[in-house]
Amino acid sequence: MTKRILLFDEAYTLGVGLKQAFTYTLPEVEFDIATTYKEAYEKVIFNKYDLIMIDLMIPIYDEDKLVNPELDDVYSTGLHFYRHLKKLFKDNTISQMPSIFIYSAKESIDSTQFDNNVILRKPQRPIKIINKVKRTLELV
Repeated sequence: MTKRILLFDEAYTLGVGLKQAFTYTLPEVEFDIATTYKEAYEKVIFNKYDLIMIDLMIPIYDEDKLVNPELDDVYSTGLHFYRHLKKLFKDNTISQMPSIFIYSAKESIDSTQFDNNVILRKPQRPIKIINKVKRTLELV
């Protein structure tokens, strides 16, 4: 069964590298990349994801504020996106709340803000990420 993953991170080259690692290691996984809030939002609306990896710190563009006017601080873009996802699920805009991995270089993250979802520290070797994904999506 095909599983879908979305990486929301402004570092496109990182995303491409992870996508290549996933394609090679787990061919049954479809891997999408979004580098802006608006792009991530649109992908979530039009696709069903089993897992979303969210970077905490993402630049904010004017087009992003059209999707979520509450965006005001690049240090909390990922938190805003996570809360937006929960609202979309609660409002039945998306049919399933995906598993969430928070992906950040920050040393200390209050995991309770993310309902104790998986926290991955940057940098992380792709194989470690892949192994966590395999366990989370029960691909082992």
